[in-house]
Amino acid sequence: MLQIGVVVVSYNPDLNVLRNNLRTLKTHENVDCLIVDNGSQNSNELKKVGIDLQVDVLLLKKNFGIAYAQNRGFEFFKDREVDWVLTLDQDSLIPSNLVDVYTNSVQLSFPDSAILTCSYVDDKWTEIQKRAMMQADKVVQKKYVISSGNLIRVSAWEKVGGFDEFLFIDLVDFDFDAKLFLAGYKIWKTNEVILHHSVGKTLNKPIMQKLLLLPEDAILADHSPMRQYYIYRNSIIFEKRYTMISKRRFVVLHTFFATRRVFAYRQKLRKLIAAWRGVIDGALYRAGRDAEFQQKLIKLRH
Repeated sequence: MLQIGVVVVSYNPDLNVLRNNLRTLKTHENVDCLIVDNGSQNSNELKKVGIDLQVDVLLLKKNFGIAYAQNRGFEFFKDREVDWVLTLDQDSLIPSNLVDVYTNSVQLSFPDSAILTCSYVDDKWTEIQKRAMMQADKVVQKKYVISSGNLIRVSAWEKVGGFDEFLFIDLVDFDFDAKLFLAGYKIWKTNEVILHHSVGKTLNKPIMQKLLLLPEDAILADHSPMRQYYIYRNSIIFEKRYTMISKRRFVVLHTFFATRRVFAYRQKLRKLIAAWRGVIDGALYRAGRDAEFQQKLIKLRH
C-alpha cells in the first residue's frame, strides 16, 4: 500500500476545521500527518490537537512563510523514506474519498508524474466563477496548480530544489510548478473529487468589477497588506524568471494595472501602498543576478 505523508501548514488556524481534516485523514492506515506551524498565537492549543489525534506537530518560532514550512515538512517525510506527500492549507476542507481517489489513480505509476491534484472551489464564489473552474474531463494535464491538495513525489521536490523560500507565500506553488515543467515532470488534475478551499475573503461586487474593467468570472479576494505586497512582487518575479515558458511582455505595466483590484477592498490606501511597493521591488528584481535561482536552473537542465 502506498504510504502518504501529509503536511498541513498552519498560521493561527481554526482548530475545529483542522481537527475535522485530520480526523478524515487519520481514517486511512497509509497516511501519516504533520502540522508545521508558522508561529501561531494558539500554538499551545495546536499542540493539544496533535496529542489528542496522535499527529506530529512542528512549531516554528515565527512566520517563516509557506515555502519554508513546506520544505521542513518534506524533509521530515524524506527522512522517513516516504515517497509521496500531500500538501494542505489549514482552511481547505478535504472530501472523505480524496486519499482513495489519489491512490487509485494510474498517473501515480508514471515515472514523470510529479503532482496529482484535484479540482477546488470556494463556497463564496458565484456560480459563474465556480463553472469557470470546472472541467468535464476526468483527468487533465496542467501546467500550474495551487499547492493545497497536491500529492507530490518527494524525489521531484528534491530534484527541483524544493519550494523557493525567498518568495515567502504567494506564487510559491506556481514557481514550483514551473521548475517541475522545466525538469520534464508532469502535473495531473483529477476532476473526480473537489476540494473546498478558501482563497481569502472573497467579495461579490459585480458593479465594482465592471467599473474596474474585470471579467465577470474574475475573483476578488481581499487579503492583508502584507499579502498584497507579495502577490504583486512575486507576480513580476515569476514572469521574469520563466520567460522561456510564459513569454509575456510589459509585465511590470500589466501588474501595476492589476493593482486596480485593491479599490474593491477594505483599507484601500494601506493595501494599495503595499501593492505598489511590491510592483517596485518586482521591477527591480533581476533573475540573471539571482545566483541561487540560476544554480537551480542549471541543476534542472542536467
